[in-house]
Amino acid sequence: MKLNYIDALRGLAILGVMIVNTGSYGFNEYPDFFDALISQGERGVQLFFVVSAFTLFLSYQYRLEKERKVVRNFFIRRYFRIAPLYYIGIAYYLWQDGFGGRFWLGNEPFVTPWNILANVLFIHGVRPTWITSVVPGGWSITAEMMFYLLIPMLIGRIKNLNQAIHFTLGTFVLAQILKAIGYQYPPIEEIELWKAYLNLYLPAQLPVFGCGIIAYFIVIKRDISVSKFNLGSLAGLFLATMIWPKLIPPNIAFGLGFLLLLLALSKYEFKFIVNSPLQFLGTISYGAYLVHFAVLYWLGYWNFLDFIQPTNPLWAIINYIFRLFTVLIITIPISYVSYKLIEQPMQKVGKWLIRSGI
Repeated sequence: MKLNYIDALRGLAILGVMIVNTGSYGFNEYPDFFDALISQGERGVQLFFVVSAFTLFLSYQYRLEKERKVVRNFFIRRYFRIAPLYYIGIAYYLWQDGFGGRFWLGNEPFVTPWNILANVLFIHGVRPTWITSVVPGGWSITAEMMFYLLIPMLIGRIKNLNQAIHFTLGTFVLAQILKAIGYQYPPIEEIELWKAYLNLYLPAQLPVFGCGIIAYFIVIKRDISVSKFNLGSLAGLFLATMIWPKLIPPNIAFGLGFLLLLLALSKYEFKFIVNSPLQFLGTISYGAYLVHFAVLYWLGYWNFLDFIQPTNPLWAIINYIFRLFTVLIITIPISYVSYKLIEQPMQKVGKWLIRSGI
């Protein structure tokens, strides 16, 4: 099933990610309002998660009626969708950044073979010093891949909207309990690294995936029967995000917001979001996610981040606009080439393996 608004949402998500990361480079002493605006681009990853859960439930349920080895085929498709380009990313970023110390390694002096192996196996999210120290943004890839492992079980257990809400609320409570315990008893000396990890690892993101599952049952299954408890709990959660935003982690608040956005677009495809440029960007979004970090690195290496001498915050904004435009015009063609030469051929390999029954 081809849904134009899904590609458009992916395009919006990667645009947000590039917006926030571009703002971290060059002269970036922006006015407070502008800094607050572009900083929310990081929530593009949560939009990816909501869309991912929605489409995973949609495609898996569809294939349950078409295939005999649906679990096996699911993992083959997912592996050949994600792994090939990510493996290139591992090799490239180790070459670009080397093996030496960085914030995400904490007290570890270099990238270890175990760290690299964990990235190859997509389990680097189990350790703070592994989660995103090899490939920039690698934390979201491990969260995505580890969520894939749960899909067959979740499909078997979540059969209606009420159960989807139970999962979302339950994982929200679990994430907050684990976070409170983690803050109280940090297992490593690098407290800032540990706190950052608790905001990135899979348990913290599961409620966001849950928002995508809720959207699936409302949009695709047209299930709108909700118990009074679930309705009250969801209403309370939405209310808390508006009245007491500090009580609700930003990723959860945005996950709820993106749930509403997906529901709205399923009813009416607003052209300022569902349009050809954003749909195209959504199609190549995975490659763009991995590539744009390298583009920013090389722009900095060649001293091409600031186009005019910044003397005040207004000039910083103008510099930023030019920088973002440059990132886009370089990232998009590279990502398109990688989509055509790497992503699509590797997905065909996965389809061949499924057809051959190997």
